[in-house]
Amino acid sequence: MSFSFQQGEAVSEAIRRLATEQLDKAIAKASRPQVEAAEAIHEVRKSCKRIRAILRLIWPQAKKLAGAENAAVRDMAKGLSSLRDVQVARETLTDLIAHSPVKLAPDETALIRKALGLSRAVGRTHPEFKRKVRQFCEQALEVRKRTSDWKITGDGFTAIGEGLQITYKKGRSAMRAALKDREDILFHEWRKRVKDFGYHLDLLKTTWPSAMKKLGKEVDALGEILGQRNDLGLLRARILEKAGPAGHDAFWELLNRRQHELDAEAQRLGERIYAEHPKPLIRRIEAYWDIWRAEAIPRTQA
Repeated sequence: MSFSFQQGEAVSEAIRRLATEQLDKAIAKASRPQVEAAEAIHEVRKSCKRIRAILRLIWPQAKKLAGAENAAVRDMAKGLSSLRDVQVARETLTDLIAHSPVKLAPDETALIRKALGLSRAVGRTHPEFKRKVRQFCEQALEVRKRTSDWKITGDGFTAIGEGLQITYKKGRSAMRAALKDREDILFHEWRKRVKDFGYHLDLLKTTWPSAMKKLGKEVDALGEILGQRNDLGLLRARILEKAGPAGHDAFWELLNRRQHELDAEAQRLGERIYAEHPKPLIRRIEAYWDIWRAEAIPRTQA
């Protein structure tokens, strides 16, 4: 079923269904032999982020439940996520060099790759990957056993409205902090809040598809820009860790230029997405919700 709320379905029921579906999807992708390791890790991380976004949506109504399960999902995804670091560094470096108008000398590129220690990424047959997949599936199954017992206070939009407002408000605050100080960690925090908001819009897209999907696409585009920006930040941190700040001046100039470009793109799109005050936005989405839910109630014939 689609990652969205359905007409006629209680919110508490939908939350349990959505989390269970994402857990099943993650377990299947992780354990299916024909799925490449990189794809498996990507899909597992995406499912885990969706589950955590669901939990943030209901957080104000179920703090203890959401806090405990959010930590469980975060921890179970860590193991597989760590295997993706080398691949992300390699891909980020390749994309940076390929799309830059200023080309690095071959010897400079070779030195950067050597400094990063970019060995071959771990594949599905690697013992470490198998061990971490087994560990992930065990932890995911434990969470899945509990989803049928998840209890959420309230129903209808009251069960999710406050969580949605908090997500949007945190995104606005994170944007301001990132654009003010321009630090990698702040852009990373902004990206996390943007991704949460995108998943929440995805859940609500059925309330008014034309409006919600359009906004969702803009939020997804911002998430992609911030994702590229975050990958560059991780690349920077990895080089500093492996080789230190000295040398590679041409590379640092290249990386800084690309980050500045992405910062400008993120600011342009982010200021539009977060232009609306949180309360009016939530009231508008609640109106969509109420009309959508009312449409599911059979009208009495005159």
